[in-house]
Amino acid sequence: MSNFSASISDLVQPVGGTHAIERVSVGIEWAEELSHAQMVELSDLLDPDALGLGRKIEIRSTEISGDDSEELRVPSAEETNLTAIYLDYGFDEVDDDHIPAILVRRNGMLYSVKNNYEGWTRTRQKATEFSEIILSYVRQHIEIRSIGLQVIDAFLLKASGFDFAKILNKECDLLPPKIFKADKHWHIDLGFFEVENEGERLLTNAKLAYVPEVSKNKLTITCLHRLDSAAVRKEPISVADAISKYDILYSKNKELIEQVLHKDVASLIGLGTEDK
Repeated sequence: MSNFSASISDLVQPVGGTHAIERVSVGIEWAEELSHAQMVELSDLLDPDALGLGRKIEIRSTEISGDDSEELRVPSAEETNLTAIYLDYGFDEVDDDHIPAILVRRNGMLYSVKNNYEGWTRTRQKATEFSEIILSYVRQHIEIRSIGLQVIDAFLLKASGFDFAKILNKECDLLPPKIFKADKHWHIDLGFFEVENEGERLLTNAKLAYVPEVSKNKLTITCLHRLDSAAVRKEPISVADAISKYDILYSKNKELIEQVLHKDVASLIGLGTEDK
């Protein structure tokens, strides 16, 4: 092991070993809400066995009317509204580490991976597989409005009170100088717009946080990238076009992470390669 690797390893450990991604989520939002009947039809298309998942949970709501003299009863499926669909790998216990692989609400979908990240190529492949099924149905009824990507990177810091200039890029104009003098806890929130091809607006929100009392000496970087395409496009977004944005958003995330990290830490997690 080189002196460079040894010195960096003494300071920081990416949560994934060779990568720092703790959680990644890909989302699509459409212009209007699906109706109850459309949600039922979409749910019928989402077979957990065919998708390689363990189970499907339908979340339904209902309005209860009547007075105290009437006996309460469980409403039938025909009397409820289907508001959300969960599909996951069938874990028995629900806790902080348990996230549905797929969440479909009336106005959008979300595919998430937490604590089991296998690289962007694999993540994009699975997100594409699920998105094609869902969006092919949705696009028959409603236009796609926006595409989003959230990535949470985390680093375990092996000491306290050290110089953050060894972890973060002191020359990055997005980072205030005060964080490099902080010895206890801090967080910063960033937000900015960029104009992409064809006038599409890309909103980036980022939060960097170091709160050792809560996260046990963990530095987290949470980035949300949201591309709003519908407002400026003359033609509706196709399914293929929407899915193609996943790579664009992921590249934006890599650029931002590489910008805020010290170059040695960025190299440690493989930034600058095809996958991280």
